[in-house]
Amino acid sequence: MTTCTGILGSTVPLRDGQDNFFTPLRLIFALMVVFGHAFVVGRGGAEHDPLWLFHYSPSYMAVNLFFVASGFMVTASMLRRGDGANFAAARLIRIYPALIAHVALMMFVVGPLGSSLPLSTYLSSPELWLQPFKVLSFVDTDMILPGGFENNGEQLTSAPLWTLRYEMLCYVATLMAFSLGLMRRRWMVLLQFVGPAVIWTVCRQTGAFDSLPASVEALVR
Repeated sequence: MTTCTGILGSTVPLRDGQDNFFTPLRLIFALMVVFGHAFVVGRGGAEHDPLWLFHYSPSYMAVNLFFVASGFMVTASMLRRGDGANFAAARLIRIYPALIAHVALMMFVVGPLGSSLPLSTYLSSPELWLQPFKVLSFVDTDMILPGGFENNGEQLTSAPLWTLRYEMLCYVATLMAFSLGLMRRRWMVLLQFVGPAVIWTVCRQTGAFDSLPASVEALVR
């Protein structure tokens, strides 16, 4: 085990990433998503997602928990690296190679198998070739492929990718906070958690989110 001195002035143990509990936690969260979404897929609608705690579904809570866990790890990465360019490169490498492989797999393997169109028609569809631009820019990550899964309740090939847009925004916000010196004091870091939490709670209780785009609620969440 090695140590380093973090931006907050305390000595931080680095355990080589092998003896923490984040991997089992992520597995638990993933199983919560699978469990909740099984009802959605099987019964054909988001309203069938079972509600557990305070009228929230296991998949909803799992997404929140994923972001909490990632928040600890990404913030630690930023503090440990202490360099914006290095941090940005690490985040891009974290996201894009796997995302590019995923898009290719969906377009050229899963898509043709799940499409009702002849292969030649499928491959000649302009909508198919727009998918890399839509997904890799996070403009639209659903990947509705030509003739794909027409008998399903939904035709989304990559519905879970919607969180990546907000993950990238969190990376940018973390980099900005570091660059502006907003990680130099513990109270600054705490305020960045408390502020959005208070805003989200007030807006949910007052119904303010109802008149705003859904992306605003997701971003504050």
